[in-house]
Amino acid sequence: MKNLKELIEFAETLAIPFPEEMDINSYQHIDINFSGGKDSIAMALILLYGYKLPRENMKLIHMRIDGPNQEAFFDYPCDLTYNFAVLASNCFNILSAKLYFNAK
Repeated sequence: MKNLKELIEFAETLAIPFPEEMDINSYQHIDINFSGGKDSIAMALILLYGYKLPRENMKLIHMRIDGPNQEAFFDYPCDLTYNFAVLASNCFNILSAKLYFNAK
């Protein structure tokens, strides 16, 4: 897949070195705020492909404003379906990452 190869190469160029005392691979998991928007997708992809963070260590957290059992008012009704579709996409493919839905 040409696009995935280009994505990985680009993510590697964006990964700047962390300070010595900050070894992200020493953590059991990294919490990543994940709205499903372009910024949170980019952050997760850079951590995955640029910093080579294992998928199993990624804990994606989506904050629902409306709460888990409430009709959508601020949140889009399709948030859950959309975020799982993003994670299952060909370029992302990190279903082994954990996606958590949190509420206020």
